[in-house]
Amino acid sequence: MVICGEPSFVDREFDTIINPTILFKILFSSTEVYDRTIKFDFYKNIPSLQQYVLIDSQKIMIEVFTIQNDHTWLSEKFTNPEEEWQLSSLNYKGFVSQLYTGVVFKRS
Repeated sequence: MVICGEPSFVDREFDTIINPTILFKILFSSTEVYDRTIKFDFYKNIPSLQQYVLIDSQKIMIEVFTIQNDHTWLSEKFTNPEEEWQLSSLNYKGFVSQLYTGVVFKRS
């Protein structure tokens, strides 16, 4: 999670932040459908959320969802290790390979 500014909490327990700018999820085969559907539908209702980033744990794939001015979400997929990807809400650019440095994938 990335927060721009001061964190806001749902209550005095200080364990649930309600103003993320970017949320990151590592995808696993057991949770991928849930993270892409029900969870994302919930996250779309967070007013501060600008980007939702899914990072696949089984293969090289980063998917970045960015909210548009018309309140739709644009999806961009990055699967080439030498491809540059970006987080517009942070003005960040990097290569896909940097995110997967040291990752060893299981062979089926």
